[in-house]
Amino acid sequence: MDPHVFASKTFDYIIVGGGTAGLTVASRLAEDENIEVGVIEAGDARLDDPLINIPANTGQTMGNPTYDWGFMTTPQVGANGRSFPSARVLG
Repeated sequence: MDPHVFASKTFDYIIVGGGTAGLTVASRLAEDENIEVGVIEAGDARLDDPLINIPANTGQTMGNPTYDWGFMTTPQVGANGRSFPSARVLG
């Protein structure tokens, strides 16, 4: 959505962060048709980008400042101590 259009709307809830958790919360809130939910994300919405939509292309986004903030998560216990790059896109 165009930022100017977004800014002109009124929302009941604004979710800060368009990652999996933020989008899950937004989706659940939006199940109530009487509630307006907006999601803001620092990264771009690359909805038609094949590097995002095709899982085999994920490796091409890592380390690329267009897609990656350039820092890693803390080691994840559930991932055998591995760290992951922090994405810079919606979704």
